[in-house]
Amino acid sequence: ALREIDVFDVESSKMTLTGVLLSRGRAMHTASALRDGRVLFVGGIDGSATVCDLELYAHGNSDRPIVTPAGSTFSVGACPVKHAQVTLPDPNEVLISGGLTQVSGGIPTGPLKNTVWRWTTLGLRAEAGGLLSPRAGHAMAVTTQGDLHQVVVVGGQIESGGLVAERLNPNTVANKGGYVAEPISGPPAVARVEMGVAELPNNQLFISGGKTTSAPPQSVSNIEIYFGQ
Repeated sequence: ALREIDVFDVESSKMTLTGVLLSRGRAMHTASALRDGRVLFVGGIDGSATVCDLELYAHGNSDRPIVTPAGSTFSVGACPVKHAQVTLPDPNEVLISGGLTQVSGGIPTGPLKNTVWRWTTLGLRAEAGGLLSPRAGHAMAVTTQGDLHQVVVVGGQIESGGLVAERLNPNTVANKGGYVAEPISGPPAVARVEMGVAELPNNQLFISGGKTTSAPPQSVSNIEIYFGQ
């Protein structure tokens, strides 16, 4: 697994090596930009074992990039691989879900997980309830409508009879907090893993590519638009 970090410049369409390294190589991990410009790296494998620590990439005081610990680690046996991660509208909060937590011969194994974690600058905690369907190789994205938002969880490897998609709504019960999972009516037409998901205006999501969940897996070429509810 690699430790290098590259930065892609949209205007110049160029990829540049930052010159800084993660503390350990990571593969099958996730990364997302925080609202303050830092990037949070979560989970993955280093080639033979799961990576339990979280790291932050940022520009230092001299505008040189640095990588620092994120102040949180997963407990042994709960370090996720092939999970999903998304930045929330709240400043510098990230939601992490699902995945696998075991590795054998460099390949993720073990039962699918339905755990949902929330990372903030105060630390990492598991959210009550979790996903309705355990999954790995899925994607998450936020849809917004006015001041309201929901987290859409799409696709991935799921158990027989599991939900192709579901959503996490902020819990509005007083003093409860967290997120409540519920099924999505009219899920994606194609059950897929390792696809791309992008947030669009007007409470919509762009879902593209990936592989089918049936054996043998086939590449998926179609595109779907999800309209938030």
